[in-house]
Amino acid sequence: MVGDVAIYGIDSVPKSKIPLYDYSGFEIPESLPENCRKLLVMHQIVEPLPFADWDCAEVIENLPFKVDAILLGDYHEYEKKKEGETWITYSGSTERNSATEKESRSYSIITLSGEGLEISRRTIPTRDFIFITAKLDGEEKPYEQIFFYRKRAS
Repeated sequence: MVGDVAIYGIDSVPKSKIPLYDYSGFEIPESLPENCRKLLVMHQIVEPLPFADWDCAEVIENLPFKVDAILLGDYHEYEKKKEGETWITYSGSTERNSATEKESRSYSIITLSGEGLEISRRTIPTRDFIFITAKLDGEEKPYEQIFFYRKRAS
């Protein structure tokens, strides 16, 4: 509990264990305020978002309480969608992990108020990628050749 917000979590679950996931471990404290907001945090890729292993509608249906938002990790792009009355969002990653990640890096601000829930995005500057062309001579010890070439180029 943080104030009148209950935060629940599901750690990364291997794809093969998702159908067996046991939701009975979630408890609703008796002292929960009536107007309490509930957030679920998961490090998982869920439908309706790309590359999903887990169906978000199934998660929402199996929880023993209504959840206001599901805050997700493991997908490096910002996404925000609604599944029924529940917001689903990925904040994206704060660092580029691949040269193919062109979109600005970001984090999310979740604002809870009497009027509801708001998810806003803040972009942040990140490091530039430096591309180094390396010519390999044969197939022998490619890593050593790349590191040697990089030292020579510096």
